Amino acid sequence: MDKIKAQWNTFKSQWNKVDWSKLKGSKNNIHKKGHKSVRWPIMIALTVVMLIPVLASLTFAYIQTTTVLTQRIEDQERQITTNIISTIDSAAAAAESTVERLAMDSLLNQVSSGVEDAKQDLSSRLNYVSTGNRYIADAYYIPTENTEENAVTTVSLKGKAITEILPWFNTAKESVGMDWSEPFILNNRTRMTVTRPLVAGRTTIGILAVDLDLETIKQDVREAEIAETGSVQIITNDGIVLASPDESIIGQRYEDKPFFVKAKNEMTDDNTGMIYDQTVNQSSFGIYYERIPNLDLMVFGMVDANEMSSEKAALTTMLIIIIIFTIILAAIISYFAAGFIMSITNSLMEKFEQVKNGNLKNRLSYGELVSFKNPISALVNKAAGSQPSKENTKKAARSDLDPKGNEIHQIALAFNETMDTFESTIATIQGNSKNVSEMATTLTELSDQTSRATAEVSQTITGVAEATSSQTQDTEETATQMNDLSQALNEINEAVGKMGGHADETMILNGNNIFATQEVDGNWKVTLETLNNLKEQIEEVDGDIQSIEGIVLAITNIAKKTNLLALNASIEAARAGDAGRGFAVVAEEIRKLAEQSAQSSKDIQNIIHTIQGKSTGMVSHLEETNQESEVQTQKINEALTASENVASSLEQLVASMIVVMQSSTVINERKDEVVAQLENIAASAEENSAGTQEVSANAEEILATMEDFSSHIRTLEEVAATLKESAAGFEINGSRKSAAGPTVDEGNLTAQPV
Repeated sequence: MDKIKAQWNTFKSQWNKVDWSKLKGSKNNIHKKGHKSVRWPIMIALTVVMLIPVLASLTFAYIQTTTVLTQRIEDQERQITTNIISTIDSAAAAAESTVERLAMDSLLNQVSSGVEDAKQDLSSRLNYVSTGNRYIADAYYIPTENTEENAVTTVSLKGKAITEILPWFNTAKESVGMDWSEPFILNNRTRMTVTRPLVAGRTTIGILAVDLDLETIKQDVREAEIAETGSVQIITNDGIVLASPDESIIGQRYEDKPFFVKAKNEMTDDNTGMIYDQTVNQSSFGIYYERIPNLDLMVFGMVDANEMSSEKAALTTMLIIIIIFTIILAAIISYFAAGFIMSITNSLMEKFEQVKNGNLKNRLSYGELVSFKNPISALVNKAAGSQPSKENTKKAARSDLDPKGNEIHQIALAFNETMDTFESTIATIQGNSKNVSEMATTLTELSDQTSRATAEVSQTITGVAEATSSQTQDTEETATQMNDLSQALNEINEAVGKMGGHADETMILNGNNIFATQEVDGNWKVTLETLNNLKEQIEEVDGDIQSIEGIVLAITNIAKKTNLLALNASIEAARAGDAGRGFAVVAEEIRKLAEQSAQSSKDIQNIIHTIQGKSTGMVSHLEETNQESEVQTQKINEALTASENVASSLEQLVASMIVVMQSSTVINERKDEVVAQLENIAASAEENSAGTQEVSANAEEILATMEDFSSHIRTLEEVAATLKESAAGFEINGSRKSAAGPTVDEGNLTAQPV
C-alpha cells in the first residue's frame, strides 16, 4: 500500500505539471491558440473513472484474500499447537495413569518387604512401561530407606547419590499426592517426572515415578509445520525454552519477552488466547498460546512476518497485470470516446465559426457530428486507397437526421432549427432596415417641408401683426382727432370757413382708413387660408407620425425577438461550455444591438409622443385662432361699415355744409357715438394684434418642434443605416432574403413602407 501511495503521489505531481494549452489536438481541431483542449482531460478522466472500480475491486479482493490467508494461518497455528498440546496431555495422562496403576499393585508391598522375586517382577513391569510408550523414558520405584540398594528402575542410578541424580526426590518425599517435577536432564535427555509417594500409615515407604521424555516431544515440535515459516515453542512457566525447531534458542530465558509477558498477563480462564506482538512478526499474524496447568508449560504457535511474502508477491503481480490491462483498455475506450466527443465539439465550433463570420447558410448533419476518424480506420482507408471526399460525405449526410433519433440527432436538429429562426430574423431585419431607412428619408423630407411652411406662416403672421399694429395707431389717431373735433365743435361757428378744408382732410383720412382696412381684410383672409392649410398639414404630419409609431413598434418587436434569440443563443452557448464561447460573443453582440434598437425605438416613441402632443396643441391653438379670426373678420367688416358710414356722413357734411350751423347741435349729439365707435375699433384692433402675436408665437413653437423632429429623424436615419449595415454582414439563403421582401409578417412583427 505504501508503494501504491507513493506512485499515486508521483502521478499527481506530474499531472499538475502538465500544460494542457500546449497539447495539440487533431487536424479538425479549430481551437484558438492558447485555448485548452478537453481531449486529454476527457481521456484521463474516463481512464480514471474506469480504473477506480477496478482498483477498488482489486484492493478489496487483495484485502479479503490477505485476511482469509491470515485467518487460515492463524487457524493452522491453533490446530497444530492444539495437536502438540493434545500429544503432551496424552503422554502426561499416560504417565499419571501408569503411576496410579502401579501404586495400586500389591507387588510394591512385596518389594517393600524384601522379596527378591517381587523386585524382579516389578523391574519387568517398569521396563514394559518405559518401552511400551514412546513418550515415557524411564520408570522408578525408590524406597525412602536404602535407596541405592532397594531402588528398582529402568535407568542406572550408580555413580552419584540419588538426590543428585534425581532432583525431584526430596520434593516427592514431602508431597502428599501425585506431582510433576521441573524439567531436568538425565543421560543427556530432557525429561519431566510424575511422582507419587507410597504411604504406609503415616510414613512414606517409597516413591513411584515415571519420566516423561521431552526429547520425543521436541521431535514432534520439530516435525510440526505451520505454513512455511511457522513453528511451535514450548516454554516453561518461568520462561525457559524447552522445545523449538530452532535448537539454538533451547534453554534461553524468555521471561522478559513481550509476547511471553503479554500471554501471561492476558491469560483467560480456559488457558488459551491469541496475542499480537511487534517484535515477533510485526503484528502481522496472531500468536496462539495455550497453557498446560499440571505441567506448568506454555505452548506457543507463531509464524514470521514474511510468512505470506510469496502469496503477496503473486497477488501484487496479478494486480499489476490486471491494472496495466485495465489502463490499456480504458485508454483505448477513452481515446475513442474523447475522439467522439471532440468530433461533435469540432463540428459545432466549425459551424459557430462560420456563423461568427456571417455565414448562416450551413446546417449540421449526423454524419458531421460523428465524423471521428481513428488511426486504425485511417490506416485501413489509406491501404485500400479510398478516401471519401468531404463534400460527398456532407451530401450523403444531409438527410440523415431523424426527428425521433438519439441526442446527437436532437443536437443537430436543434442547431438547424435555431439557425433557421436566426436566418429568418436576420432576413427580416435586412428587409425592414431598408424600409426604415426609406421611411426616415421620407420623414426628413416631410420635416423640411413642414419647417419651410411653418417659416412662411410665421412670416405672414408677422406681417399681419405689423399691419394690425399700424391699424391700432391709426385708430388711436382718429380717436384723438375726434376729440379735437369735439373740442372744435364749440368753435364750429367761427370755423365754418375752415370746415371745407377739414372735411377734405377727413375724406382723405377716411379713404386711407378704408383702404387699410380692406388691405387688412384681404391679408387676414390669406392668413386664415394659410392657417387652414397649416392645420391640414399638421394633421397630415400627425397621421405620418402615427404611421412612424407603428413602424417603431415593429422595430421594437424586432429588437425584442432579436434579444430573445440572442438570449437563447447565449444559453445554448453556455451549455456548450468552452466550445460555445465564440457563438456566445456573437449572441452578446446581437443582444446589445437589439437593446440599442429597442432603446432607440423607445426614444423615437417618446419623441413621437412629444410631437403628437405638440401637434395636438397646435391644432387646438389653430382652431381657437380660427374662431378668434372669425370674430376679427366680423370686427373688420364692422370697421369697413363704420368707415363707409363715416364717408357717407362726410359726403352729407359736404352737401350740408351750408346747413352746418343748423346741424352743429346734431353733430355734438353724434360726436359721442363716433368716439365710442372709434374706441371699439381701437379695442378690436388691439385684440386682433394680441391674437396675431399669439399665433406668431405658436408658429415659432411649431417651427422649433419641427427642428427637434428633424433632428430625431436624422438620428433615426443613422440608426437605420447602422441596423442595415449590421444585418448586411450576415450571409443567408437567397430564397429567404427574397421572401423577406419590403413587408414582413413574422410572429406579429409587421413593417410597411411609408
